[in-house]
Amino acid sequence: VEKVTPKIAKEIGLRRVTGVIIKNVEPNSPAAKVGLEVGDIIFRVGNREVDNEREFSSLVSKYAKQDGVVLLVRDHKTGQVGYVMVPIE
Repeated sequence: VEKVTPKIAKEIGLRRVTGVIIKNVEPNSPAAKVGLEVGDIIFRVGNREVDNEREFSSLVSKYAKQDGVVLLVRDHKTGQVGYVMVPIE
């Protein structure tokens, strides 16, 4: 993931500069299996907003001891925002 910059936010029509953009999804990974794709924006991990790579990694690590993590994601194709549960393997 990579921090959403003002340039990226403007290009995709975000009202706020927030979140991290997915830059890589490993084939057959839990993220790929739930439909996450390169270009999707992650706004929340669990109940916490994320604004940079460090926060994202820290929060995902926190949930590693659980069965999975709920992400608030904006689909890069449709622009729709919704929650998705990603299992942690």
